Amino acid sequence: MKAESAANEPLGEGLQPTDAGRLVDQRTGAARTHGAKTRAVGSISTTQEPSPTVYVVDDSPALRKSLRWLIKSAGLTAETYGSAREFLEAYDPTKPGCLVLDVRLQQMSGLDLQAELTSRCVPTPIIIITAYGDVPTAVRALRGGAVDYIQKPFSDQLLLDRIWQAIDRDREARRTEAIRADVSQRLARLTPREREVMDGLVAGKTSKEITVDLCLSVRTVEAHRAQVLAKMQVDSGTKLVRLVLMGGSGDGEPPTDPRLNHVVSTGQSHRIAEVIT
Repeated sequence: MKAESAANEPLGEGLQPTDAGRLVDQRTGAARTHGAKTRAVGSISTTQEPSPTVYVVDDSPALRKSLRWLIKSAGLTAETYGSAREFLEAYDPTKPGCLVLDVRLQQMSGLDLQAELTSRCVPTPIIIITAYGDVPTAVRALRGGAVDYIQKPFSDQLLLDRIWQAIDRDREARRTEAIRADVSQRLARLTPREREVMDGLVAGKTSKEITVDLCLSVRTVEAHRAQVLAKMQVDSGTKLVRLVLMGGSGDGEPPTDPRLNHVVSTGQSHRIAEVIT
């Protein structure tokens, strides 16, 4: 354990327990809430996401209790752990949320835990907190993928804002990964010839141009095009392009046709739709 006592531990500011066991920000007199963002994802169906969990790993019992109250006051689920090992034993990477992580821990430091999670390809955003900040530590944390680095003592509102930002980031990352997985499954249903036709469509080529490239008849290309739309579960070339751009090309990379890359990078995606519809 650290040498300092709980009484000397730097805590967040403005925390005050209420009769209901919640924390109220003394500056506002009310618990903070945050509305989750929802979006339609084209033709990809999405299930309702589970509520996010904020994990706290710090070896100070006083700080863990304080942060647990603060996080719950914002309407979030909080799980607190006194060591990296305890956290790793209980952590479920399928649960959305973020990790608030102290640098100085016994046995395995916070930065070592960060490196371990990175090696496991765990996507959970990490907010580093420390009372002993220095430039090398901050650089290592941020280069290691931490979304924020906060020195104690910190403002309650600042930490809550960073937590909500991390949760939004995690939600978007998980949503993107779900889309990629869905698109990849649809792409796997295509035959090699259908994939060639689809690549041509996504690259902005007309059916006549595809017939020349693949040495096929127009009727054959149109038949393959119909199968591509059916298997990709879209009803137009425009939606096909949008779906492939959202999900990548199936191997984790976006389409590589130079014309498509130019149109997308210059913000002219509408031109692709004009070509293929």
